[in-house]
This record gives sequence, C-alpha cells and structure tokens, in this order.
Amino acid sequence: AAVLGMSASAISLVVNNATAQTPEGSPEASPVSSEPLTGMRPDAGTEGQTRGAGGDLRILVPQAASALSVHNATGGKDIAAGSIISEALLDYDENAILVAKLAAVVPSQENGGLAADLSSVTFSLLPDVL
Repeated sequence: AAVLGMSASAISLVVNNATAQTPEGSPEASPVSSEPLTGMRPDAGTEGQTRGAGGDLRILVPQAASALSVHNATGGKDIAAGSIISEALLDYDENAILVAKLAAVVPSQENGGLAADLSSVTFSLLPDVL
C-alpha cells in the first residue's frame, strides 16, 4: 500500500475496515425468483393511485444526465432520465418481444405498417395520442 502512495492512516483505515467484516454482520442475499423479471413492472404496486399524483420524485444517480431525450442518449444515465418524461411508441416485454405502447399496433408488413422493401415504417397511434 505504501508503494501505491497511501498514507499510514489510510492503510490503517483499510485494514481496520477489512478485519471488521464478519459473516454475522454481512447482509443476506435476497432470494432470486425463477420467473424472469417478476415484479419488475414499472407500474407494480400502483393499483388505485392516480398517475402523476404523489409529490416530488427524487432519483439518486452516480452521474447526472447530459440530455433528457432518449433519442440523443449517450448512455444508461440519459435513457433513465429521459424515460421519466417521455413514453415510447413501442417497448419490449419480458420475453424481448415488441409490444405497442403509444402506437395502436406494432408495425409489420402484414398490417401495412412496414414497407415491403423495409424503406419506411408507419405508426398508427392510440386514440388521443398526438
């Protein structure tokens, strides 16, 4: 540690913290569900609540977002921040299959939403979505 430039007090702190850990004081791991993404829906536990009600939303992140647009995101921090204020036309379900969110249907060649030559996509929006 001294070779790395640590002071005697820093070395002492590291040694004391390392030796202070005991199995009895260690937190237990939470059980892992065998169901994929069970209970991880963003609306889980919100039954009977009004969307947008409830006061301030405070989120602690290790690095501030550089943009609030998921389309201009440069990393997960930007996607997480932008997802709070914008909803996607499509999303993925727990099986990584596209599902419609603000779009009425997932565009496909069968429903006319996806051009045969794949040069364009047409989205039909849900009623009242502008």
